Amino acid sequence: MKKQLTFLKTALFIFCFGMICTTSLNAQKYSYKPLALEGAHWWVGLTSTNFPPWEPTDLYQYVIRGDSVIDDISYKKVYFRELTDLPPILIEYQLLSRLVRDDTINKKVYAIYLDYPNWDCTENEEILLYDYNLSVGDTMNTCLIHTGPGIIQSIEYEFIYGEERQILNEFNGKFIEGIGSEFGVFEWGLGSKENTTREKGWCYQLGDYCLGTDEECGCQWVGIEEQKALPKIRVFPNPIINNKITLVAQIPIPHNVEVKLFDISGSLVHTQTIGSLNTATDVYLPDHLSAGTSPLLLWVGNHQEIFFTELLMR
Repeated sequence: MKKQLTFLKTALFIFCFGMICTTSLNAQKYSYKPLALEGAHWWVGLTSTNFPPWEPTDLYQYVIRGDSVIDDISYKKVYFRELTDLPPILIEYQLLSRLVRDDTINKKVYAIYLDYPNWDCTENEEILLYDYNLSVGDTMNTCLIHTGPGIIQSIEYEFIYGEERQILNEFNGKFIEGIGSEFGVFEWGLGSKENTTREKGWCYQLGDYCLGTDEECGCQWVGIEEQKALPKIRVFPNPIINNKITLVAQIPIPHNVEVKLFDISGSLVHTQTIGSLNTATDVYLPDHLSAGTSPLLLWVGNHQEIFFTELLMR
């Protein structure tokens, strides 16, 4: 019996020692996976968890195409693409939105927001987007983290999106090296939650990632005739900040435009008429709309047609 126990102890020691050595060797062999790669595609969804009477998910895409040099520092160009929300998922339009670069030695990702900064991220200056050189107990101290201190609780390695990648686990989600996070690349987390069954909030979701050409990644544009009929408007910030949103018209609308907001029951809660929509136009919302946390449906159009609809988070 003693011999059996001794044998089992020895076998257990060898097994544990082997696991430690294997993990150590894997860590030593592992190489940093950069994020700023030509041909990278991210599909992201902004989803309402309130189940409102309209399409709950706004789909969009980021794609890296080409290079840019600022102050002798090389960046990759990131284009934002608006997608149709219902199948087939097609590209409506794109515009240059971000610049990104990797510091491969220190395992960090930096970005410059050219438009529509979110959370505490500033526009037109370099900011730290991700730090993948952290240890357990360290803090992901970037402008994306708005739902807590961002303390790394554990680190693991997983084969995901065609590569073995380091995963930094935080209380609210996962940071994925070379990808961003499970929420997207310029997105993070959840928001506006209430302790009721009806008003829950919203979240970002990384739908998919692909490295390749549009054809290789299955990206298709809407037809020319369909493109002419699509709205050329964007809204930011979303979620709403300080009761103000800005509408940006890709193609100027020289005549009167109505802006309407509906609550989750479909009731009209605000309406406003704008003389024209040329470039960027600020829309100020009534103070009482800041009291709730459920999303609002933004409707932009006139008596003849609807130019634009989008789910706004509070």
